[in-house]
Amino acid sequence: MTAKLTPLTPAQATREARTALGAAGRADVRRVTSRHSATTGGRLDGTVRTDVHLYPHTDRDAVADALRALPDVVQASAGTDTVTIYRTATRTVGGPTNPARLTPHEAVHRSRLIHPEWTAADHVAWLTDQGYPLVAVHGRTQAEATVAEWLAQQQTTPPAEGTPPAAGRRSR
Repeated sequence: MTAKLTPLTPAQATREARTALGAAGRADVRRVTSRHSATTGGRLDGTVRTDVHLYPHTDRDAVADALRALPDVVQASAGTDTVTIYRTATRTVGGPTNPARLTPHEAVHRSRLIHPEWTAADHVAWLTDQGYPLVAVHGRTQAEATVAEWLAQQQTTPPAEGTPPAAGRRSR
């Protein structure tokens, strides 16, 4: 069964953030707002930014921890009076979320096994097409540098037991 990408709407993201905060006993916040955070080629890429505006007495770390529990959170940061999270499109497979979704690092590792000729820029473009918001969150230059670092680590790390060899390479 193929996973279907269902875009996360800002209204849905705001409702889910409020629910998570209430469940964690952190509903005492000034305001919760969400909006699409990036476009790719003139279209929304599925990344939603949610800002939780805090009262001065609110524990920002506890609010950030409650929001990190939401599905598909790719980044969370706490400022002096705001906690911001970025979420990507939700993958659905017979239910609301797919907890088995690969992290960007794991996705690069697997795609490298299939496409050993790809550069870091190729991997970043593929990740963006798959709904991973690396470029939206970090910018293209930083995303490519991060992926290049992951690829370099994979070159120096022996494959795990049971991992098939990369295409074009024979195991001994």
